[in-house]
Amino acid sequence: MTGDTILKLLRDTPLGLALGVVALLLAYEAAKKWVPDLLEWLAKLLYRALAGTRLGQGRMLKQYRARIMEEHGEMSLLFAPEHRLQVASVYVPLHPMDGVGTTRIVDSRRAVVVGPPGAGKSMLLRHSLLSWAANPTGSRVPVLVELRRCNANTLPLTELIADQFRRDGLPRPDRLGRLCVLFDGLDEVNSADRERVSDLIRDYARAHPGHRVVVTCRSAIYNRQLLPEFRDVYRLAEFEDRHIRRFLRNWPLISGKAQVDRLLSALAGSPRVLQLARNPLLLTMIAFLYGRSDTGRVLPHSRAEFYEVATQELLSRLKHEANRFSGPAKKAVLERLALLAQDAPGLEADRRTLPFEVVLRETAALLPGLNLAESEAGALITEIAHRSGLLLAVDGGQHYQFAHLSLQEYFAASALADDQEGLLERYRRAPSEWLETAKLWCGIVSKDSSPVVAAISEISTYDAIACLADAVRVDNVVADTITESALQGLDKASGAFRAVPMGLAAADPRQRGRRLRKRLFELLNAEDRTLRMVAALCLANTNLPEVARRLGAAEDSWVQLVTMGNMAVPVLAEHAATNSRAVELLRMIGTPEAAVALAELVWRDDDTARKAAWSLAYMVSDPEIEAALVAIPPRESDHGHANWVWAPYRAQPRNGHADVLGRVARIIDRDEDFVDGIDIRFALPLVAVRLSEVVNSAEFGAERREDLLKGRRPVSETLREHPAWTHKWDTLLHCLPEEMRLQLIERDIATGTHTLILTGDWSWAFEPQDVHFRFWRSWRSWLTIALGLVIGLTAMAAVPELGIPGTVWPWVARAGCLLAVPLLLGMSAGKDTDLHDGPLSVQLCTLGMIVLTVLACITAHHQLGAWAVPIPIAATMAGFWFSLNGRVMDRQARNPLRGLLDQPARPPESSPSVIG
Repeated sequence: MTGDTILKLLRDTPLGLALGVVALLLAYEAAKKWVPDLLEWLAKLLYRALAGTRLGQGRMLKQYRARIMEEHGEMSLLFAPEHRLQVASVYVPLHPMDGVGTTRIVDSRRAVVVGPPGAGKSMLLRHSLLSWAANPTGSRVPVLVELRRCNANTLPLTELIADQFRRDGLPRPDRLGRLCVLFDGLDEVNSADRERVSDLIRDYARAHPGHRVVVTCRSAIYNRQLLPEFRDVYRLAEFEDRHIRRFLRNWPLISGKAQVDRLLSALAGSPRVLQLARNPLLLTMIAFLYGRSDTGRVLPHSRAEFYEVATQELLSRLKHEANRFSGPAKKAVLERLALLAQDAPGLEADRRTLPFEVVLRETAALLPGLNLAESEAGALITEIAHRSGLLLAVDGGQHYQFAHLSLQEYFAASALADDQEGLLERYRRAPSEWLETAKLWCGIVSKDSSPVVAAISEISTYDAIACLADAVRVDNVVADTITESALQGLDKASGAFRAVPMGLAAADPRQRGRRLRKRLFELLNAEDRTLRMVAALCLANTNLPEVARRLGAAEDSWVQLVTMGNMAVPVLAEHAATNSRAVELLRMIGTPEAAVALAELVWRDDDTARKAAWSLAYMVSDPEIEAALVAIPPRESDHGHANWVWAPYRAQPRNGHADVLGRVARIIDRDEDFVDGIDIRFALPLVAVRLSEVVNSAEFGAERREDLLKGRRPVSETLREHPAWTHKWDTLLHCLPEEMRLQLIERDIATGTHTLILTGDWSWAFEPQDVHFRFWRSWRSWLTIALGLVIGLTAMAAVPELGIPGTVWPWVARAGCLLAVPLLLGMSAGKDTDLHDGPLSVQLCTLGMIVLTVLACITAHHQLGAWAVPIPIAATMAGFWFSLNGRVMDRQARNPLRGLLDQPARPPESSPSVIG
């Protein structure tokens, strides 16, 4: 049978038709599956092909930035996953360590960031990524790589970096050029792999000299193993009072200033817990458990007690339904898992991550002793993870880890509560990895911990002091011996790392703490300045009022007062009037109370007032500080001010807030010694007025204006050719964002005809106006002209009364009277001058109108009588009012400053970016 015969059969028979329909349906179903797959494959192929081109790279980077904003913009609250916290609202203070060549991390191509557990190392990197994604600067593209992926993984770092870029939507990272590689968590690398990974990081830095590389690590783990490539080390500083206040203010579960103030007051009354609050992770727990006023909870007084109360609450709390398993049972499981993770070097994972199979096996092995079936292990693990937030499922549930290493260390210490020798054996084997556990163990057990503290002192005196600060019960002889040894070695110790445990031990209200405080007070008078500074730093960490007063008595110790926050404000305020150094320290404290103390100083006429003004100009960006200044009563003073600068932000027509900040603006305007970092609401209006005066002056010239407008020469170079544009004004101009700066220059020049930007323009910049309004097209202009003609005609009739001789001049005078009034009214409406300055043109207009109004009054009196005299006066005043009102509305409609600052001022501090 030929092919033609078959086709004829299919066409001519019902069976053939049925077979054809079936074939078409099969083809359709197949196409539904493979056509989308084909299109997706082609799209990915095109995506990868375009990724290497300039057009494609720009689009890829835009998508990459959007992915960063989506992935890192918010984070779940550790203990309340149904709520979200904005990462951008969390500030992470960063300081260079001794020997660092630059104070800014963005100036360092190789940097290590260290800090204690929960200090915010990962938060800093994520905040930096967000800052770059929102406003990409520089030529480097950042990427965040978690180093714990190197555990049991021999892939080179270049592969890990490329894989991370691909995960975030950049398929061709090799075409990106220079990078900023953020390696997060060297301490989370298995100790068996840490040396290998450190070598890989150093090799990568040498092989890519054009890339910026930043590594984070816990302070106790980093021992300069990245030298010589990484010489610059930065430490994450503890939260100061202002950082704690800001964190609590942005905490989503705390509503209102009253609750923030209540918790801050409770922290101030518990120095030991306040020290905990200086760690972001522990502050998170404090805010969650004690932030609401309806909980009835009271802050505990020790770190171990805090962990005990917090974990018990988290394990036992109800969520949407009753807990299936008891709190003690879940705690027993967490203790077993924590100890297993701490002992993890033999496992395939790192010290925080356990495979799900291991977690399930270990939990099941424990359950029979808890009177539970082994089959319930999975349900118990799920309940812990979903309801407490203490244990987290990662890698799609393939692994589990504790929410933070410090929680793991607490549960490990609890697991070893009855195993003193086991604890010491582990500490001797790896002191840096078991110190935190040992400290918590001393705070958990109620029995005498002297043998443990003494054994630890044989390895490290200051580790023993740290344990002593947490210990519940220690023999006095052992404690005194360790304390004396620590005091004798203070001059050789690194104050930043030793001061906290010494301070906490000295803060103890019992006899041992009082003796230590006395010894530290004596060291404040030592001949060795380094020893005095370290002793002051130790004392500052006690957070006790009596210590603040003692440190305030010695100027050498003032800088340490900053760490005491609000407790130091009254002490420094007493000295600020006579010592400008105290002003600088009040600015560093940066709380509303410090700002109010500085506000009292701006009314002076000395260097103290100048420094206080610049400090407030920096601090007022904080909404809480601005609110504190609003509460200041109005003050009558003969000192000059520039209240117009703050006029758009006044909450009331007159308050102390406006008076103080008006005085601040006046000082900034007149002071040539610029201090960097002021609120943009000061910089913009002051720069706008000065820039307008400069570019519209005759000395500046049209050619330079043209250079600025067309960008032929650098802005700074062009402006500095005018003597009035000093370094201060150039620096203030560059405080503005680049786009705002360019718009301001363009608008200054585009106003044309040498029209100045005026102080009134700033006052009206935020008021709603009809931007299309033009006086000469409005009814006000026609009414003004009509009133002018009436007055002119009336004045013209008075000319014969003046007895002007001749036949021509009387008519000339009459014509002049007729035209002068609308002309003068038009001049008053059309002049672009500041209403408050009283320019000569306005004065001439006023004088001319007075003369013509007098003539009109003469006519009215002669023709109608004395009762008619007020009529031309009223008409003149109405004409003036309509013309001036039209002039104001016209100026407001064409306000060159409108829209330049639609957004609120930037916060006083944003977390320092490591990207640059």
